[in-house]
Amino acid sequence: YAAMAGTFAVYLAMRAFALGSLAPAQQAFFHLSAGDLALNIVAITGRYLGMLLLPIGLNYFHVFHPIHGVTLGLLLSTVALAAVAVAFWRAPRPFVAYGILWAAVTLLPALNLTGLAQNVFTERYLYLPSAGFCWIVAWGWVLLLGYRARAARVMAAVVLCACAAGVFVRNRDWFDTFTMVQATVRQSPDSGLMHDALAGEYI
Repeated sequence: YAAMAGTFAVYLAMRAFALGSLAPAQQAFFHLSAGDLALNIVAITGRYLGMLLLPIGLNYFHVFHPIHGVTLGLLLSTVALAAVAVAFWRAPRPFVAYGILWAAVTLLPALNLTGLAQNVFTERYLYLPSAGFCWIVAWGWVLLLGYRARAARVMAAVVLCACAAGVFVRNRDWFDTFTMVQATVRQSPDSGLMHDALAGEYI
């Protein structure tokens, strides 16, 4: 641990020297006060949780519209995250708590909203956190298998078929760059960056 801590300290020093600070890109695209940043972090985290539970509406470029007060989405996110916190503290197995902790810690860098690019909320940031989520789901499925084997197998088949269908449909959007950008402009018509990308494809 001492060796790793020393290596990390050297990395931080080299990063600050090379970039001028640890995170020079802060506030490059979005300027949020501390209060607004906290509200948006809660709302975005709730959206990530929803995307883990039900991965629909996949989009290459989600346009970020900051909130500046209490909204329905913020309230739903707060309730959902409170439920996750309770599940963490009252987890029936350490394995479940570890899965929640893994997902939370690996998602933290993506919650630095003012230090990211224009694409603040994006599905690829869930690649690593989803491992913790999948561990918990797998543990729950094995638990169900011991009590209701037939129901567990039917549930697994339904989820597998639904995910396969989702991948098949989404792959059509990723046929080539032109098709993907066209689909993204339809999904996010207020993204100037995507309109610019589509214009480039036409050229």
